[in-house]
Amino acid sequence: MLVPELSDGYHTLVMSGIGDHLMREGYFISAPTTGTNPTWLKKYPRLLVGRGAEGIIVIDTALHHAFAHSPSWPFAGHRKIAGVTNVLLDHRRAAELSLRHLHQLGHRHVAFHARQSFSSDSDDRWRSLVAVAKELGIEIRPELTIQLERDLTSPELGYPVVQELLQQRRAFTAIVSFNDIAAIGAIRALRDANLRVPEDVSVNRFR
Repeated sequence: MLVPELSDGYHTLVMSGIGDHLMREGYFISAPTTGTNPTWLKKYPRLLVGRGAEGIIVIDTALHHAFAHSPSWPFAGHRKIAGVTNVLLDHRRAAELSLRHLHQLGHRHVAFHARQSFSSDSDDRWRSLVAVAKELGIEIRPELTIQLERDLTSPELGYPVVQELLQQRRAFTAIVSFNDIAAIGAIRALRDANLRVPEDVSVNRFR
């Protein structure tokens, strides 16, 4: 499996499930980390195929072409590539679960971690959130929409952007985080501002 440095709850569960199944079937698993570096994405498959890999599973990594001499299965791949089988997540359902829960709790002023441009799921997640928010009557306000551009593997991903919202005195009662790491950073920023989670502000990761 080729995996990014940052995996959210979805991808962690998928990696675990795939690994357990393959091990039961008698396969040896190698899981090198590619991060978002396109050079490593080109290098690793050649190394794995050269060492006899029978297939390559790519998780949350933008794949632009099939790997020579080895079948590949991108998890959360969104490009139609000859010889490649994509496994897709139901982001629409995930958006409904997250936003309907907040809506039922009475939240109408919601801040959003919008996207990480290098994640293969980023655009689909955001389109799903926008569509469901419109159905529920939750306004997505530009001043409460946070772009996650940093490639980090720590809660620092979500901490400073929420801290900035608080310093600007933006009015919100809930946050929808892009992933687990960003959610942890958001919670830490809120607590450092003496706000209780979820009593004062709810934090709901995209799940």
